[in-house]
Amino acid sequence: MLNRPGNRDIAASVVPDYAQPWDKEVERRVVRKIDLALIPLMFVGYGLVYYDKAILGGAAVFGMVTDLELKVVTDPTTTPPKVSTTRLSWATSLFYFGMLAGVGPLTYLFQRFHVGRTVGLVVIVWGAIAMSTAGVTTYKGLWAQRFFLGFAESVIPTAFMVIVSGFYTQAEQTWRQCLWYSATGAWTIIGAAINFGFAHITGGALKRWQYLYLMTGALTAVYGCVFLFFPNSPAQAWWFTEEEKRVAVERLRMGQLGVRCQKIKWSQFKEALFDLKVWMIAIMMGAAYSVNGAVSGFGPLIVSTFGWSAYDSLLWQMPMGGVCLVGILLAGFLSLKVPNVRLIMLIACCLPVIAGCAMIWKSSWYEHAGTPIAGYTIIGTFAPVTSLIVSMGMANVAGNTKKSFMAAATFVLYTVGNIASPFFIVYETVGEHYPRLWEGIIGCYVLVIVLAVALYFLLKTENQRRDRMALDEKEAERVAFDDLTDKENVFALRRCASRLLTSQPASLVSPSRTYISVSNTSARIISKSLTPQPQPQPPRRWASTESDKESKTPVIAESANLTEATEETLPAAETNEKLAAEPRDVPKDSPPAIAETANATEATEETLPAAEIGEGLAASSSPTQAASGAPAGWNGLFERKPTLYIGNLFFDVTETDLVKEFARFGTVTSCKIVRDPRGLSKGFGYVDFSTQEAADAALEALNLQLFEGRRITVQYAARTSGILDKHTTPRKPMNEPSKTLFIGNMSFEMTDRDLSNLFRGIRNVIDVRVAIDRRTGQPRGFAHADFVDVKSAMEAAKVLSEKEIYGRRLRVDYSFNSASRAPKNEAPASSDDVFPETQ
Repeated sequence: MLNRPGNRDIAASVVPDYAQPWDKEVERRVVRKIDLALIPLMFVGYGLVYYDKAILGGAAVFGMVTDLELKVVTDPTTTPPKVSTTRLSWATSLFYFGMLAGVGPLTYLFQRFHVGRTVGLVVIVWGAIAMSTAGVTTYKGLWAQRFFLGFAESVIPTAFMVIVSGFYTQAEQTWRQCLWYSATGAWTIIGAAINFGFAHITGGALKRWQYLYLMTGALTAVYGCVFLFFPNSPAQAWWFTEEEKRVAVERLRMGQLGVRCQKIKWSQFKEALFDLKVWMIAIMMGAAYSVNGAVSGFGPLIVSTFGWSAYDSLLWQMPMGGVCLVGILLAGFLSLKVPNVRLIMLIACCLPVIAGCAMIWKSSWYEHAGTPIAGYTIIGTFAPVTSLIVSMGMANVAGNTKKSFMAAATFVLYTVGNIASPFFIVYETVGEHYPRLWEGIIGCYVLVIVLAVALYFLLKTENQRRDRMALDEKEAERVAFDDLTDKENVFALRRCASRLLTSQPASLVSPSRTYISVSNTSARIISKSLTPQPQPQPPRRWASTESDKESKTPVIAESANLTEATEETLPAAETNEKLAAEPRDVPKDSPPAIAETANATEATEETLPAAEIGEGLAASSSPTQAASGAPAGWNGLFERKPTLYIGNLFFDVTETDLVKEFARFGTVTSCKIVRDPRGLSKGFGYVDFSTQEAADAALEALNLQLFEGRRITVQYAARTSGILDKHTTPRKPMNEPSKTLFIGNMSFEMTDRDLSNLFRGIRNVIDVRVAIDRRTGQPRGFAHADFVDVKSAMEAAKVLSEKEIYGRRLRVDYSFNSASRAPKNEAPASSDDVFPETQ
């Protein structure tokens, strides 16, 4: 039922069921294009939303209050006369009543129909309604206009939250959410400048506030026309090539939150209705926005009571806007750099709001008073609070219908907060500094802090429960685009809240170094004065970005991959070692380097892993000279033979597909796709031809050419007369003990759970880093583990050397790092005790 085409995510039509590797350079290009298309568009759109709400405060000081009788005298007998601003409060609140009424039907429309066309048309209507404000002559007409204006504008925040979750990974969402949400602060500054400029209009047939609404409505209508061209999903984005569309969708698979599914699923609606975290996030949003309703409608009026003129009160909106802008961007930036910090930042940003309210309430108000202005300014930290709440919600809820419900519920509570807060302002209590307003806001922000703490423990408990489950990571790849909710998909919360939210977008910063994290290894070749016996390196299924290292001196075991780029490298004077070479980038127009082809082949019964003989040969002798008549794509590492290795295959390719492709060059005598114990393709295979000429022609024509959407690698297969026994006894480490272990010969089928199980029971582990190919984003078959001390590393080496994962025995050695070696005055346990000699 779930796999019917109408029930699945749009992404399922672009990518297969299981994860495919992609080129990281293409991904960076994809992210750049998304940023250039989405961020400016959403920044302007949300800025118009905020300015359109806040424009009422500016219009109030331009005479709208008097022209439309929004402030009335209730008791003229007192001195001064009692004045009521209830009509102005209703004008502010009715806007949010309209939003409350519109969020349901408009959310249904953009969930059911094309996003760009639906939102674009609604925004054009919104612009027309805004322009009609200039024709309003009574407060009742303003009330009607405000209601319908809010109805139309309700589409923007909800649509933007869903769009961001469908185009960006969880690790990227917080920062991008902050970028467009920072329009709150930026447009507070821009709006204050515009309002100040309109305040000085002296001519014309219309009032100054009428010109203000005409300009705003016209800008909004133009924006709506532009939004009509927005695509429905990344799979349909007109600015992507076909390859970029696949990468744009494939990179979202790991998050388990999907891209877009237009089918309304009532089961997801029901689940969202009873999901505690949905309502916790929604209530937090409503409480946090209690500030906005008061500030947007009454901000300039409140500041004017501090002893400032009406025009000066407009300019004093700028500092608060600056705090909003900086706070939102700083929160987003820190969420990229510091793992698991969003809820902590949310709580921290609530504290200045509470402090600002207290400063305004309890300070003295006099002519040009400074303390209440300072308190009013730091209230601007409410903006990063709301931004973090939005990103927390969209990153921890899966299923398109459920996400839409969550966005709508959040928006409903957002409107409730904005509706209620204007009525906290009782004009008669101005002499007491509006106590009900500040008491209400402080109470709301205490509630936000309590709910944030509760949400942290709720997510932590759920993640711990799912981590105890025996989950198949391959199944996670298959169900990623089945449009399942975070409860139906047991991989969803565990991945987005526990792992991906703490990782870094590859296009912005380097990968994180947390437990079971990945890191791009910058390899160094290390040589010794003594000539050790060359040792084989772990086979790597995926192509490497390292250049062909034509070593003319012998290298130590695991020479290319043994040492990460660390801060400290042992001095050559102490260890008789030195750095022989630095890694070089492979020229884009060059044929595949030895490191890219020799490491691409895994062990089969009849073919030795290329990595285990190719780099050994390169370490001890120069590469084989090119034979006469060899094709141009041949790298010269292996001798010419009629058997070809085919790498980087699409995982659905079968032997029949290969035979059809290669038979045009000659008779194919046999063909084999290498598969894992579950029968799934490993992404490479072999083709035997009846003649050498046919193999040469196929290599020259097909190497690095597209086949079934993938750029395949074609090279001569590496053969040897002796097959290495993969069940041999552990090899004794060559290097002296240190705090860092090198773990090689790791299966490429290993998952995060396999790695976690591998280190279960091993004590004093600080960090485990799996090396990832920078070009393909795939594991390279080895890892490094850091320990508290050398003794712990030696004990772990003894355990790990006995391990065999997916039929492959791990190879363990100590890594080169001066900071991790045993001190000279400390004699570590003999490595003979850990790895006894075997007969």
